[in-house]
Amino acid sequence: TALALATAIARPLLGLPETNAPANLSVPADELAALTGTFESDEGTVETFAKEGKLHFRVHPAGAEGILLRQSKNVFSVSPDIRVRFVVRDGRAQYSFLYTGGLLMDVARRVQ
Repeated sequence: TALALATAIARPLLGLPETNAPANLSVPADELAALTGTFESDEGTVETFAKEGKLHFRVHPAGAEGILLRQSKNVFSVSPDIRVRFVVRDGRAQYSFLYTGGLLMDVARRVQ
């Protein structure tokens, strides 16, 4: 994508470190339960769900889905340059923040 290309060009020019392959840490059961739900933003609706002890996502209505790889508590990666950070309050994720190449791209709030 154009953003991935721009990130690849900007990283060395700005002296930023290269991104490494995302980790795939195990997800504690309580964290997995807190992060499952439906989130909406101006960009659309994303459902997060547990499958085989991992957090997965499904984009509606497109139906695209994939796995979110745990990097640290409430921080997940889709790829080396795409990260999702969840804000958890009262035991449930209330918001998710999507970053691409380190730039905030979208904020989604939990609706279910």
